[in-house]
Amino acid sequence: MDAEEDYEVEKVVDIRELNGEIGYFVKWKGWPEETNSWVAAKDMMCGELIDEFEKTGKSQLSRKYNPFQRGFQAERIIRAVLDDKNQIFFEIKFYEKERPELVSSKVANVQVTKMVIDYYQQKIEWHPEN
Repeated sequence: MDAEEDYEVEKVVDIRELNGEIGYFVKWKGWPEETNSWVAAKDMMCGELIDEFEKTGKSQLSRKYNPFQRGFQAERIIRAVLDDKNQIFFEIKFYEKERPELVSSKVANVQVTKMVIDYYQQKIEWHPEN
């Protein structure tokens, strides 16, 4: 694959951990399966496809890597990011974890509701009416 071109993920095939980093094995849209490759979770901008993969239950690992399901407590939300489908993900710092993790807003809204509300309240810019 040429590094200059844009590539679109067709589906997520697998998940793994390598050197403490989560990665997804992806099928590229319009490309043969032999071009499937690993992509770091932090570089994945296709939340719906990750959700679809996790719902299939094909990999017990996907549950293993949900920080809330592993018993970690959220310390703070660092930032919010949008994927290519305009889904919101939060980069969350967890106690007892060196690196923050990306968590879908759907999960964060349920697991750390007050933290999400506080995050948004801190980001609001009020503009008085003229």
